[in-house]
Amino acid sequence: MDIIESRYSKYGITANDILDEIDNERGIDGVAQFMVLVLHNDGLWINGENTVDVKWDTVYMGYYDADRNVMDLRNPENNTEYTFIPYSNFDESSIVMPDLNPTDTNAFGEDYWGDNVVGVVKLYEGDWTESDETDAMDYSYLEVLQTYNADTETRIQLSVISGEYDPSLAGEMAEEFQVAMEEFDYYVSEVEEISLGGYTAYEVSAQYDDGKYLTVWYFVDGDLAMHYITAEYYESDIAAYEMVRDTYIFE
Repeated sequence: MDIIESRYSKYGITANDILDEIDNERGIDGVAQFMVLVLHNDGLWINGENTVDVKWDTVYMGYYDADRNVMDLRNPENNTEYTFIPYSNFDESSIVMPDLNPTDTNAFGEDYWGDNVVGVVKLYEGDWTESDETDAMDYSYLEVLQTYNADTETRIQLSVISGEYDPSLAGEMAEEFQVAMEEFDYYVSEVEEISLGGYTAYEVSAQYDDGKYLTVWYFVDGDLAMHYITAEYYESDIAAYEMVRDTYIFE
């Protein structure tokens, strides 16, 4: 157990986590089948093209089922369960890949910005320019878009975090953001459950020392994708916050 912990502690796995997993699932008889799997991801490859040029690690814990010849594993970060099967049993026709081609935003109307992966927002006020920057959160993104208004120093980000998530985790992630901002001694609002684009979302705001606000929204869509949306603005440009809250669409 100590060997496993020393090897995987950098991924947040401890001996207690492993013992809890074994006790909760199959008891001590399951120790021989217990396993930890770490995938070193270098991107999301679709049709020979790397559509997400970042690197990240994904950790799984669980068991090998010899009778079914599969691995039943759980991602401890988002508490989502997966079944891994041998490649020889894999049916490519069963895969439904995400459509990463940008949405024709003109279908929604003039001034809409975004795509069909992260959603769209109507930027009905201000002069906006695409930005290559991303926020400081330590997330691995499936896709992230950001736009910037230089006149007001306002920034809006639409993104989807890699992986599948239980819908209840959206509220938990909002609460984690709230705690993180409080540790910096920023003013932080309460987490509020709202409707955003027809989905149940969780909103929380923080105010920096210079007076600028950062409002974030988390929600999980019907495909269990976690959406993370931000608006960074001064009170004089509260319209940026309102544009996200009132016009965001995800279909």
